Amino acid sequence: MPSEEGLSDPFKLLGFDCANMILSYLTPTEVVRCSLVNDALRQWSHLFMSVDGLRQSFRHYTETSSPDNNNTLLPVEYSTPASYRAFARRIDLNADGYLVVQYVLKQTSPVMSQFIRDAVFHLEEGKEMWHRDHEVNGSPELDPLYIGKNRVYYVTRFATETKLVAYDVKTGEQLYQSGLPEVGPFTPQFHFIFDRENEYLASRVVDYKSFRPSLCIILIGGANGQVAQMIEVQRGLSEFRGMLDSAAFTLRGCYRELPSIQLLIKYKLQPNGLFTRVSIDVLALPEDESEDSNYYSLTVDTFRLLGFAIIDTEFSDSLIRPLVLNLEELSDTSIRNGIEKALSEEGFHEEIGNWFTVAGQVYNFAIGNCWVKTKESVYNA
Repeated sequence: MPSEEGLSDPFKLLGFDCANMILSYLTPTEVVRCSLVNDALRQWSHLFMSVDGLRQSFRHYTETSSPDNNNTLLPVEYSTPASYRAFARRIDLNADGYLVVQYVLKQTSPVMSQFIRDAVFHLEEGKEMWHRDHEVNGSPELDPLYIGKNRVYYVTRFATETKLVAYDVKTGEQLYQSGLPEVGPFTPQFHFIFDRENEYLASRVVDYKSFRPSLCIILIGGANGQVAQMIEVQRGLSEFRGMLDSAAFTLRGCYRELPSIQLLIKYKLQPNGLFTRVSIDVLALPEDESEDSNYYSLTVDTFRLLGFAIIDTEFSDSLIRPLVLNLEELSDTSIRNGIEKALSEEGFHEEIGNWFTVAGQVYNFAIGNCWVKTKESVYNA
């Protein structure tokens, strides 16, 4: 609960963004357990999990929000001179406690005006390191991506040209501005891959220049903003998953005709500075035997060998339950042979390294309760 002195703090409305950022650093089980603490954490953790599993940042629109039961969102006194409000367009934190935020400031005195502010704070020292203001809907517009150990990364797009811009975390000095490969009419989405020594920004790009459009993963080195590697992958690999403090990532995808089979392809940074495919795994999803329940929003953490899903027992939002599922080896050779045959018919002939299933223990966390049960499953390859 903020103090009275904190009522003038522009971040008083960013409680949800901060909670979302903290939740992204927890394990799936820890995230679910957060829902047992109080109503606010229950709402935040469930929304965090249901939007896109356990690794998704999303905006918090306070323009349409109202104070909840424990006053996490506080009202603003618009009649007070120099009063203002703000909502975060992006917020990110690095391991050294440096926080980058981009938010819109709306001032009501002396005249109504608004502008965008990018700011970096050091939480341990409790001070702002630097900030930069620019016009709303200015051209070109800087969109913050991530904050690394020494650099804050932005992407800017003007006409068809996209550039990566990096600033020094402590001083705000621009370190470089580098052009990115042409990616069509849309600003690319980036994922941050890093460990203690390396930082990369990865983006999925569709190359429309060839006769048959291909999907590529572009890896950009954070140190210089240059393209370090391009990896052509199958079009069906639509989901990108990284892991904190690990220079590795997984591409997850499936075939439309085989909805119960998912491919998990892992890449890892090698000593030569290139990412190499280290394994191709298959996840066989179970058919739910019960008639009164339904799984959806399944997300897989291939690094921790955990699965996450939402179960709706009666298709009602009030009865949604988050689940954390263990991934176990799929040892049934008949099922594996059937899956290999089905994949072969779809044109996939690569060797499978590991076979996974979620037919083990299911940890079902209900509000105010916690229990463990065993679930049997049936597969259709």
